Amino acid sequence: MQKLWRIFGIPSVLRLPGKRCELTQRMSGSFGLVAVENNFEAQPQWRNFVKTERVLLIAAACVLLCSGRTSLADYFGPTSIEPRLGGRTDIILYEDFENSEWWKAGHWSDRHEKRMVQAPLNTSLSSTAFRGNRSLRVFSPKGSHDGTRFDFFLNDLVKPVPEELYFRYYVRFGDTWKSLKGGGKMPGFMSVPEIKAGEASDGTNGWSMSGSYTPPPSGYNSDTQTRMAWYSYHADMTGDYGKTVYWSNGNKYLTRGRWHCVEGYVKVNSVGSKNGVTRGWIDGSLVEETTDWRMRTVSGWPIADFRFIVYHGGANVAPQNMDVFFDNLVLAKSRVGCDASTGLPEPSGLPAPEILILD
Repeated sequence: MQKLWRIFGIPSVLRLPGKRCELTQRMSGSFGLVAVENNFEAQPQWRNFVKTERVLLIAAACVLLCSGRTSLADYFGPTSIEPRLGGRTDIILYEDFENSEWWKAGHWSDRHEKRMVQAPLNTSLSSTAFRGNRSLRVFSPKGSHDGTRFDFFLNDLVKPVPEELYFRYYVRFGDTWKSLKGGGKMPGFMSVPEIKAGEASDGTNGWSMSGSYTPPPSGYNSDTQTRMAWYSYHADMTGDYGKTVYWSNGNKYLTRGRWHCVEGYVKVNSVGSKNGVTRGWIDGSLVEETTDWRMRTVSGWPIADFRFIVYHGGANVAPQNMDVFFDNLVLAKSRVGCDASTGLPEPSGLPAPEILILD
């Protein structure tokens, strides 16, 4: 298959009229092809190419590779590490960080909204894995705000762009991790364009529902325990900075040096109603639920971006060199749940999976 693509001179990102097809190579050497409707953006160096008769050969290759696929899960990552997910047709992204050049797959973007051409800032692969052989290590240098940041732009990759979505990842805070006063940002969802820090949302200019880490409440050890939260810019905010909503139901906190299963759900409100929803789970237990969010007051503004971020502050910076490990990230249209083999519970009452037909 590799020779076929080289013989015909097909680019690694191929855009055809009415479709975009992105070719990604996995560790196994197999290929996945993503077709996204109505997104013809031919690169200048290929505009003459797509006018030639060779476009017929390329289109034939697209049909061969796309045929029989019914779910975006077929294209983003293997499910051999979690076989129970193999039959799911609602999975949009599965990233296990097993590929040594995982960031080259074509669906991750850097902070400049360009497809990544190198590993993200302050990241490396680690053998400290939850499942499989590797996890993603995010390093935060002493005195820095930054861990890392990169994006999965749903508005580029998924049609229609979802208005409700789930994420799930496993996380392990390293031995030197300390939860700062004021906390910091963790992975979560947002609109595109994004709301900038210190720019109030008014319902017409976007929203964000970033994950957040904070110290635990009084009586718990902030050196060894971390409380999760949402950090939200939304239509009913009263200041210029986001609102923190703690994941505190049941006093479930994350303990340093141990893997935890973190799940989140966001549903954008109907225009004219305060019925936006967020939920958060830790190790299978529901620890946050809000059902009266108002993210928008006008149509549009769906869930256009999943931002993978580790950021310290506001005002505070990492007090020492710190690291945190992530593994087996999933985005899906219904709840994902935790790996039952770990003793962490799977979700119950899942809605029927939705089949995504790419045509």
